[in-house]
Amino acid sequence: MSMVFGLGSGRCGTKSLSALLNAQSNAVCFHEANPSAMAWTGAEDTVVSLLRDFQAILDGGERAVTVDRASPGRTEPLERLHTLPRVELIGDVGIYYLPYVNQILSRFPEARFPCLRRDRAEVIESYVRKLSVSRRPQTKVESVKAALRSLLRPSSVTPVRHNSRNHWSGSADSRWVSDRRWDKCFPTYDDLGSTSLEAHIARFYDEYYLHVNDLERRYPENVRVFSIDKLNSVEGRSDILRFCCGDRILTDVEVFENEGVIAA
Repeated sequence: MSMVFGLGSGRCGTKSLSALLNAQSNAVCFHEANPSAMAWTGAEDTVVSLLRDFQAILDGGERAVTVDRASPGRTEPLERLHTLPRVELIGDVGIYYLPYVNQILSRFPEARFPCLRRDRAEVIESYVRKLSVSRRPQTKVESVKAALRSLLRPSSVTPVRHNSRNHWSGSADSRWVSDRRWDKCFPTYDDLGSTSLEAHIARFYDEYYLHVNDLERRYPENVRVFSIDKLNSVEGRSDILRFCCGDRILTDVEVFENEGVIAA
């Protein structure tokens, strides 16, 4: 029986990792099963609840996992969970499990934490694209109101707002569009002040993998970093699966063909 928690900075193939694990016999792996209940800090109770659910399932008990249904894709593994004759591997893949590795290992010392890593510059660029917030075209009435506001309000006092989200900026920084579900799932860098979105992402990337590398040194049997390129080859995918699944019979599947179709 195996329990797996996939890690990664985001924009690095984590959804592809969950698809690879879901292709294995008697295995179920979610991708960000319940971000609404998670947070970078203070979500220990949520983690305990999930671990209890996973352990009950592996033990042959009731198959029940709390899933955030805001995204239809999150319910697909739940459907798979209820159709398998038995479950021998269960897991979830999410950025936000990194702060809870020690907590999980204290309860389940055999848990595995594969961590995907993509080129730093590519991750920054991908995040910037993803966090852009599309605005609907203004109606004629809205355009007129905006024009009047610009006449009545001097440009020198017009607040500068980015048409983007920034998970790391903190609520005090009003330049960014807030995201109630996801902002809490990332660390907050209040000390960066007016620094750009790219600088926030770069700091997060660097600190994330420094933490992962430390865990990999401390728990070499449990935590391992894999380049995203591993997902592009049979040998690479086999390495990931052997780490996650041990001696089980493995099923290879092409989870994506190039970086352009990476989903997360």
